[in-house]
Amino acid sequence: MIERGFRSLVSPLSLGLLSGTYALATVFMPRGYYGRIMEEECYICGDGVTFLFLVFCLAAFYFGIWASSRSEFPSRSPRFDIKNVDTRLVGALLILSTAYSIFYTYAVITSFPDLISYALSGLGKEFRQDITDEFRRLNHLLPICNCSIIFSFYFINARSHAGQPCPRINKLFVLTAIASVMLLIVLMQRSLLIPMLFSLTIVKLHFFQKSVNFSTGKLIRNLGLLFLGLVLLFFVTSLARGNLSVAGSGSDIDSAVYGLLGYFFSSYNRLALALSGGLIMPNEGVGYYTFGFLFSIPGVDVYSLDVFRSFDIPESRHINWLGQFAAMESNGLNPEFIWLSVFGTAFLDWGYFSVFYFALYGLFCGYMFKRFNSGDYFGICFYPFVGQNIIQWFADNGLSSPWMIPQILVALTIASLARWASLPAEHSHFGAPS
Repeated sequence: MIERGFRSLVSPLSLGLLSGTYALATVFMPRGYYGRIMEEECYICGDGVTFLFLVFCLAAFYFGIWASSRSEFPSRSPRFDIKNVDTRLVGALLILSTAYSIFYTYAVITSFPDLISYALSGLGKEFRQDITDEFRRLNHLLPICNCSIIFSFYFINARSHAGQPCPRINKLFVLTAIASVMLLIVLMQRSLLIPMLFSLTIVKLHFFQKSVNFSTGKLIRNLGLLFLGLVLLFFVTSLARGNLSVAGSGSDIDSAVYGLLGYFFSSYNRLALALSGGLIMPNEGVGYYTFGFLFSIPGVDVYSLDVFRSFDIPESRHINWLGQFAAMESNGLNPEFIWLSVFGTAFLDWGYFSVFYFALYGLFCGYMFKRFNSGDYFGICFYPFVGQNIIQWFADNGLSSPWMIPQILVALTIASLARWASLPAEHSHFGAPS
């Protein structure tokens, strides 16, 4: 039996069930419709090998969760206590994040004055890579903003749940959220904006499930509003980047479906082709797609180290990224979409031994959830990042991304600051515990 805490709406058990069910459902996509919209062969439609591969990977993932639920993790870290958290720390984190977002947005707009007009014309992607190259150092600070917002949102919800709302912090958070969303829209970084919203949703659902007002009806209504909001943001950034054109019919409905199929379905089609041996990706088979975060250690040029020269690793992450587009085109796939899903990235490195990778994946996710659920400071900052990656199994392997190590370092820093700034209950702003 899995311990009771894992029955949470935001546990890896629940999130994996959501994403895993969707992954299995992709096998039943109508072949003709997909081919007409995406202009590529539908390899996953009715593919039994892909279905079985997904089943075994999901079973291994759940085994890892079960193993983590049965184990105790040693930790002397203090738990989150709303009476002991200094509001000045939360305010400082929000002010820092707001200032960063406003400054970054201003820097981008002033450096690229034609950006807004091009984005409104659907040509924003002409600037996207230039912005990334120009502000690479500022971009590296995004995890600070991300973790600060997550921790602050947890604090706000904990205060509200305890019947001790903090209006000033709430207003400051709204300002920070608006500034951050505007920044990510200007950067046209859907891959950062949507994960942030998923992370905040995980925190909100964590407290919503504990609320005395919790009901299935309210849950469905709130999730429906979230879904509509995500779809709206998805199309806003897609239109700005000019990614919603269909080479075929070009009708409004087909353009919308094209974007949705491309980003939420085509990755599983690429997985099916990879399983059949028909898709060869650059640098596969050396762990690069599942442990790529090891090549993105801040301040270390890992690609130049002699120890890796005997392996088939690229000279830079950018070269690998460009090679993925070329691989799609050479195999007759739509080159606009290069994701293979988390299952596909595991297969590229480990083949059918991917089941062992998913067992470790489940063990890690379960461990991080236990820290989050117990109120551990590091778990509060980091598990939402882990959980939103489970939701996005249809995309790339987020736990292998360049953001992994910076996210860990920032989460550790904020957790340390939170422990240091925590006040003894008798000296806290909220008085002694009742």
